[in-house]
Amino acid sequence: MQKPKAVWLTEGGLKGYIAVNNLSKNFSDEELEKCGRDVLAVAGVNSYHKFLPMLKKLNVHTVTIAYDMDMLTNDQVAANYSELVNMLNANGYRVILAGWDPDAAKGIDDALVANVPIEFTAY
Repeated sequence: MQKPKAVWLTEGGLKGYIAVNNLSKNFSDEELEKCGRDVLAVAGVNSYHKFLPMLKKLNVHTVTIAYDMDMLTNDQVAANYSELVNMLNANGYRVILAGWDPDAAKGIDDALVANVPIEFTAY
């Protein structure tokens, strides 16, 4: 917990569990050092603010956001996504946005299981 680390942030407990069990199958150790080996899953897209104390406690420096790709079509998800990015930036976190083909997978769990290419954008 002393070493600064990166974590993934997604929505849904089961999704987080599936994702964390598939990260090492899809990414190299070097990629995992940059994007994270651990996954924090929020209960819903609007409950992300509850995790700020946990990020601080875990000595997180980078958050890789992997919300469902319906953020491209759902205004509520998009608004919460934007607020999350702004909150993380305002608190000094490095933010990486994870995205993939929304026709190939809705969530990060599906994308990892199906080996859908994940693209990263530093924000």
